[in-house]
Amino acid sequence: MSDLLDFLTEPPNINRAHDWLAEVTMDRYPSSLLSSLSSNFALRQNMRVFKDEDGAAVLVTGKDEGEEAVLELAGVLVEHSLPPIVSREQVPREKPYLATQSVTLTGLGHGQFTHAATAVQNIHTLFSTRYRNLVPYTSDTFRSFPALTFDNRYVTPLKKGRGETNLPFGREVDPKGILRTMLDRRGIHTEDNRVLYFEGIRGKRRGEWGFESMNPDAFAAGQIVQLQVAFTVVPCPTGGNYQMVGKLRSIALMISTLRDDFLFRPRVTEPKTPPALKVCGIKRRIGYAAHPVRETEERRDEDMRSAREAFEDTEGRGATPPPPTPAGEDEMDSTDEEDKRDNEERRKRPCHGV
Repeated sequence: MSDLLDFLTEPPNINRAHDWLAEVTMDRYPSSLLSSLSSNFALRQNMRVFKDEDGAAVLVTGKDEGEEAVLELAGVLVEHSLPPIVSREQVPREKPYLATQSVTLTGLGHGQFTHAATAVQNIHTLFSTRYRNLVPYTSDTFRSFPALTFDNRYVTPLKKGRGETNLPFGREVDPKGILRTMLDRRGIHTEDNRVLYFEGIRGKRRGEWGFESMNPDAFAAGQIVQLQVAFTVVPCPTGGNYQMVGKLRSIALMISTLRDDFLFRPRVTEPKTPPALKVCGIKRRIGYAAHPVRETEERRDEDMRSAREAFEDTEGRGATPPPPTPAGEDEMDSTDEEDKRDNEERRKRPCHGV
């Protein structure tokens, strides 16, 4: 995991992530983006705080206080606890009703994500005008870059969920029925607890996207994703204070190229080529030879000279010259001519006694 995170923060990959984040948000309505609320004026002009009878609150649009404000942002997924739930270890044993799915995103310094982080602080400030005992907001970081975390519980406590419809968990979320078994009679899975999962489909032009439903098991760190989120204020479990919660409504897988490049990168380091050995012009004595190794042509010429000298010393004794060493066609022809002339001269000379 740390290798992947290191890969994400390499300068070339940061630049690529910035280009993709710009492409993902290019065709979205500006007013639907969380980053648009980095302006205090836009926030106060277009958003309101709606408090219910239990003391909780929801950020709603200024046009209709009955409509929850659902805002969008894109980022690089660096951590998550998304379903499917395939093991009991994914659910707290002591308080299973606190089981949560969450995601943490960063923009790796991208300007629009930085504006989104500022918008979250502004929203907290807006809530604080209605709650004087609101827990202070603490910003997240990833490798010195701004980061944001959003989550949603799988169930709502029975007391708060009175009158709500208990929805079944989808097979893509709870394929083994672990949540259904562990949370039975401890809470209800309501519309407020639902998270939708999508895959972004590129259109014909840059920045154009469509969306299709998908299973959540495809999400992984290093992907470019787009979230839809909401903001609420709920009582703290210890009581007395309130805290703001960034609630996850949906997540869409947009681009996985960066993660795929990491997975397909060369994993075996090729051995370095050893430095070339310097060839020195030295003689070698190999095996049992009494003389240094020489080139074939040089050795052949020397052998022929030695044969002629030996023949001249013994020509008066009627000795037969040794056969010449095989050579090329040109050398063979010249040697035959010389042998013919030597034989003619030998016939003309008188024989000498020993």
